[in-house]
Amino acid sequence: MKTYMVLKQKFLLYSIICITAIIWGSSIHSRSMVKQAPGFAIFDIEDKFVSLNDLTKKHNLIISFWASYCLPCKKEIPQLVELEKKYSLEKNLKLVLINIDTEGKVKAKPVLDELGVSTLCLMDIYQINTKNYISNLKIPAVFIVNRKNEIVFEAVGENEENLQKLEKAIINLK
Repeated sequence: MKTYMVLKQKFLLYSIICITAIIWGSSIHSRSMVKQAPGFAIFDIEDKFVSLNDLTKKHNLIISFWASYCLPCKKEIPQLVELEKKYSLEKNLKLVLINIDTEGKVKAKPVLDELGVSTLCLMDIYQINTKNYISNLKIPAVFIVNRKNEIVFEAVGENEENLQKLEKAIINLK
């Protein structure tokens, strides 16, 4: 019963924050010609609350949407980790994985362990935030969001050239 109440409270908090983020993100889009990154506030794999604004205060971001059943995602994640390592200091870059499995960390954690990845992983089990970035939920999907919360690169779907284009976009970050 206690676990049910905690889950219910987390779900209610999550819902309120998602609605706020959607409203806030919509108001930004209407005021600017720059493609602003939709705001989000979600729990990570360790049940800590993380928001886009908190992350972009300190870093440029590579945001990768993925799922445990997505073979191209599993192939791409280690490559993204390598790009983060290569450019983390020079470009103040941080990799953020957003998992869209409806089962959440039960499915995500074993894949990350198998890949040897310990980077920040957020759980979007209801896919509300993901749909703000990718309406059709096609994955893998990778975005670069700069410290101004602007999307400066996006690649949706599997394509061999995506990582080369991503690295070029990273190099051009200010």
